[in-house]
Amino acid sequence: ESYVKLDDFYFINKDTGWVISGIDSLKKIYKTTDGADTWNSIFENDFNVFRSIGFIDSLNGFVGTLDSNILMYTTNGGFNWQKKEEFIGDKPKGICGLFILDSLNIYGCGRYFTPAHFIKSSNGGTTWTSKKIDQVSLLVDCYFFNHQKGIIVGGKSSENYYEAKTVILFTSDGGDSWNENYIGQTPGEICWKIYFLDSMIGFVSVQSFLKDSSKLSYLKTINGGLTWKEYSFTIQPGYEALSIIFIDEKTGLIGGMRNLEDGNVSGESYITTNNGINWKQNLNYLNVNRFKYSNGNLFASGKYFYKIPLK
Repeated sequence: ESYVKLDDFYFINKDTGWVISGIDSLKKIYKTTDGADTWNSIFENDFNVFRSIGFIDSLNGFVGTLDSNILMYTTNGGFNWQKKEEFIGDKPKGICGLFILDSLNIYGCGRYFTPAHFIKSSNGGTTWTSKKIDQVSLLVDCYFFNHQKGIIVGGKSSENYYEAKTVILFTSDGGDSWNENYIGQTPGEICWKIYFLDSMIGFVSVQSFLKDSSKLSYLKTINGGLTWKEYSFTIQPGYEALSIIFIDEKTGLIGGMRNLEDGNVSGESYITTNNGINWKQNLNYLNVNRFKYSNGNLFASGKYFYKIPLK
């Protein structure tokens, strides 16, 4: 089956994983037990806009949505889901990013249009605290190095979502307080997805709303998220970057979407093999919202679920 885009996925080992289709008319959760060779639909409905997914073991998992069932949880491997009603603090309006640090510490943030909230659980998802983050207008993704240090990314605007600027916030106290470690200069761009190659080198994709812009940008840190530098290259205008990954220092991929004149959506990927000096277009992986390296495999969720060969 082909989708506009499969939003997010999560593997707990090399064989068992889940993927969500969130924006197509029928919202589905699929499961694999053979390392993404085959997928079975295990849950579907037509109203929850699934955005993010994570599991702490083979039975217990979480899905972030953009609607009234903000955070859903399963205790039987994804076949049934209930909604988490109670949050300690200001209840979020949507969870676009989930990050599983370990079986106890789970983080989330959202949503990609206002308001911006950060959520966390330190007891495996039994209870959650939620906090409105006033320093930013919107949040998309989160990443934690340990239970104290992490980043959340999104955008900052006066009032209009389409005039936001990229922003990266950093915490060293488990999310109690946040420092603005990066704010972009260009209105009409927001941070989308995070990928860290190791504890020091990390990347954030930049989604642009500037329809006539031929600049594709991404952000890079080499000191564990303390400082960030913007890199960019030239492409055909009308591209919204979504995902980024570097497999090693030299080899990286960026994926995204492009709205075509016939109403379809088809976004190419870009690949570098020389540390971002040159990028070339790749049509094998379309509409990719998340790249992830997992147990020796490189996966991507987009128009299809892709298992990308590592050369």
